[in-house]
Amino acid sequence: MRAAIGTIVSDSALAVQVAGRGRIGSIDEGFIAALAPGEAFIFGGERLELVGIRSMVVYAKRATKKTTRTVHWPGNKLPITGTLGHALRRTLDEAAAGRRDCPELVAAAPILDEQARLSAVPRADTLLAEVVETAEGHHLYLFPFEGRKVHEGLGALIALRVGRLHPATFTIAADDHGLELLHPEALPWPDLLVSALFTADNLVDDIVASVHISELMRRRFRDIARVAGFINPGNPWEQKSARQVQASSSLLYDVFTRYDPENPLLSQARREVIEQHFDQSRLAEALARLRGARVVLTRPSHPTPLGIPLRESRLTRNVATTESVAQRVARMRRGRR
Repeated sequence: MRAAIGTIVSDSALAVQVAGRGRIGSIDEGFIAALAPGEAFIFGGERLELVGIRSMVVYAKRATKKTTRTVHWPGNKLPITGTLGHALRRTLDEAAAGRRDCPELVAAAPILDEQARLSAVPRADTLLAEVVETAEGHHLYLFPFEGRKVHEGLGALIALRVGRLHPATFTIAADDHGLELLHPEALPWPDLLVSALFTADNLVDDIVASVHISELMRRRFRDIARVAGFINPGNPWEQKSARQVQASSSLLYDVFTRYDPENPLLSQARREVIEQHFDQSRLAEALARLRGARVVLTRPSHPTPLGIPLRESRLTRNVATTESVAQRVARMRRGRR
């Protein structure tokens, strides 16, 4: 017990085993825990479908369904803060009003002029929405400037709430500036992008419904139970393996879930998953701001300077190409994929 004081926990790497092929590599625990069985992802340049996770091993099979969800590992790129997001919106508001008296806005003038010509420059009290049709399908770009984690949660919420009205399958991408929802068919976005879409009512329930949270909670519970002293990671000279620790925590998780669903450790795991993966407090603040914002909906002929980074980041995750970024961007501007 004394050896566990000051425990630092982190995600583990899980082995990936494909039916008929054996183990093909390892995957980050935080990424795979967010997927539900049956969902597809891209690993090592091929599409795989998650079958299940057991004893720190990811079981998968070849997938035929299309997907752009690509395996990623955590890095050091932190999302922008709420203060920086507010400063960005204020700076763009000044640029849209014609006040470009700082070196940064002067340097960005060609990009801002192109953005204004094709669509609009976001204002502080508006939400810019761009609907673009390409060979891939119909894209909705939103630019709240709230940071990547908030946009990921916002994209999942919008997809869930719109899907309740119009059954649909979306491909979601997000960065620090905005988010993209790709759908194969046109949707009535002018009727859907109303204040009710951004309500914070039932926010936690909708977040839980929009992602595969049970596996995320199971993994988070392991760390909480270990810090609380429910799990002994072993002695310094004889450490237990990650598989043994996970097996012990899974047994506790199943017992608490079945016989003590209000257990404080389960509640803590749920809170931490929602806060860490979607930044719930900032997401609620962003929804409150967006409810009062005026939606500016434009229909540019091709992705704008603000939309190109979102589309480019999504495409380059799973597309092999010999073109330079400049060549790909030029082709997007001509309206072709």
